[in-house]
Amino acid sequence: MPRLRIKLKLQYLVLVLIQLIVLSAAMVAPASATSQDQAIVNAAASQSGVAYCWDGGDTSGPTHGQGDLGNGGCGTGVVGFDCSGLALYAVYKGTGIALPHGQGMQSAGGQVITAQADLLPGDLVFFGGGSLANFNHVGVYAGNGVMWDANNFNVPVQQHTLAWETHDTSEGFDGGVRYWTSTVGSGGSSRPYAQNLVSNSGFNSGSNFNHWSIYPGTNYANYTTSSGIAPFEGDQYLATNAYQTGGSVYQDIPTTTSAGQDYCFSMMLTTADTSGGGGSGSVALLNMNSGTVVDAGVTNFSGLPNNSQWRRTEVCTPTTGAGNNLRVQLYPSVNGKTIGVDAATLNLDAAANGGFEQGSGSWSITQNTNYANYGANNPAAGGAQPYEGSHFEATNAYGANASLYQDIAISLSNGNEYCVNAMLTTADGGGASGGFGDLNLYAMNGGTVVSAGSTHFSGLPNNNQWVPVSACIYVTGAANTLRVQLYPGYGSPTLGVDAVNVNQDLVANGGFEAGTGWWSIYPGTNFTTYAANNGLTGSTNPSEGSNFGATNAYQAGGSIYQDIAIPTSAGQTYCVTAQLTTADQSGTAGGSGSLNLFNLNNGSVVNVGSTNFSNLPNNNQWRQIETCVDITGTGNDLRVQLYPTVNGKTLGMDAVNVL
Repeated sequence: MPRLRIKLKLQYLVLVLIQLIVLSAAMVAPASATSQDQAIVNAAASQSGVAYCWDGGDTSGPTHGQGDLGNGGCGTGVVGFDCSGLALYAVYKGTGIALPHGQGMQSAGGQVITAQADLLPGDLVFFGGGSLANFNHVGVYAGNGVMWDANNFNVPVQQHTLAWETHDTSEGFDGGVRYWTSTVGSGGSSRPYAQNLVSNSGFNSGSNFNHWSIYPGTNYANYTTSSGIAPFEGDQYLATNAYQTGGSVYQDIPTTTSAGQDYCFSMMLTTADTSGGGGSGSVALLNMNSGTVVDAGVTNFSGLPNNSQWRRTEVCTPTTGAGNNLRVQLYPSVNGKTIGVDAATLNLDAAANGGFEQGSGSWSITQNTNYANYGANNPAAGGAQPYEGSHFEATNAYGANASLYQDIAISLSNGNEYCVNAMLTTADGGGASGGFGDLNLYAMNGGTVVSAGSTHFSGLPNNNQWVPVSACIYVTGAANTLRVQLYPGYGSPTLGVDAVNVNQDLVANGGFEAGTGWWSIYPGTNFTTYAANNGLTGSTNPSEGSNFGATNAYQAGGSIYQDIAIPTSAGQTYCVTAQLTTADQSGTAGGSGSLNLFNLNNGSVVNVGSTNFSNLPNNNQWRQIETCVDITGTGNDLRVQLYPTVNGKTLGMDAVNVL
């Protein structure tokens, strides 16, 4: 008899597609301190002996479903699970991720596990379809070759071995999917590449120094704009200096790490000293296991500007072993200038070895490409210093279609949006500047391109001046690979590349490649999208991709916004970055306004972060504006909102990214 328990209905597929397109899968933050993997197993085990009901089970527990169809132990009034229902219930209880109830979609997200030997407790295991997209049965892996499942009519929830499933039922193993990423309550997310793990990253009002600690020999204080220095974002920043060796500020972030991951940490820094500029020190990112350092990345900085000029400093750390804590740490130079700190972010990078600290590992080249890995002050790279860490990659082209690339195995669905950010410079042994080329990001399925984003760059400086370049894609169909690809221009001087970071964007259509979709306006707002050189926006070109948004306001409250359905809880921090420019038909600069990020609960504002900006350049000069919100209470929506100054210049907006 056919195994009808997960028969897919059209309405399920429609619902799933809608959920993916708007990126609004329901989530909650579980209260337990149990690790997510164990919480998933515990949830499945807690239903041992519950009846099998076809189409039964949801995030709240067992339901009758369509048990009357064939009965099979699920008569009138009986509640239970089918295999999909048990799996979605367990994952929801362990992580807060609400998976659809139906075939195919439970295997459309998370980390794909191809070999049984690589399975860990808490993974979902799929059988019988020949591929994850066509599975016929799913269970919850409990370790040691055993799974919990709701197997069939008249068979209540119980344990079975994987060998029993593959041999006695003749259903082959299709693969596994891992949705858990870290301990529950310590920053776990249904989008592991779309979360800032730092709490109180902006040091704003109401949070001050919360979640941060100091080592002996450290002075610190929170300041507002009235101190004479404008915060990089929000209304406050941290000022700190050190008067003895080891003086530093740090934050410990409980996170389960494993070998082969890459984490990147960045801070906006300035000299906040009455004696002028020149602040120096180092930023560190440590992977720790019960207090012992497993891996460490360090970036030294010096010559920080003052007068409210902020500089981003970043460090990436590839993990070589298991850890349970990530530490981010800032060491001001002992007896040096006071350092201003703002907008700290830490995320799991989907790209491996994005800082090239492990040589050229994980990266490949196409034809006609030279590439090499360098430390600091190598004459072959024009003496360039790494942007972060101790190494960077140098590449050039000696023919057409040359490129440096990395393929990232990751399950992608329609409606996902991913961005790649890379720091680039000209690193030519001949001392030339002016490097040019293209940075691309592809979503691919079996080697076929599903979606692509591309950003052309030119005029890269040399002399250790690094420029951020980004490209984003809006995924329009199922895919199993992200490809990051840097094309050095044929004839370009050698390029330096560092700090390659790939993350999922919580914002839908943040690059406006799908027109104005997913964005809304308040009354008093003009809003449209343009391609390059349109003549109506001062011949503005997009910051990335092929389109950008353009908006102005003609009455108070005029703004564009997007609501992102995501549960929030106290202690979290979210940040939004956007590339902005003046895109006015007058051809003049001077755009102004504010960028805001709200934590909302049923429409009421719980927290808000806001950054004012003014004097935006034009002529295709884009400026990154950022604001962070420190969450102090429960919410169910994040709102990104841009307010152009009323009756001011038209603003161009691109590459909106919430992390």
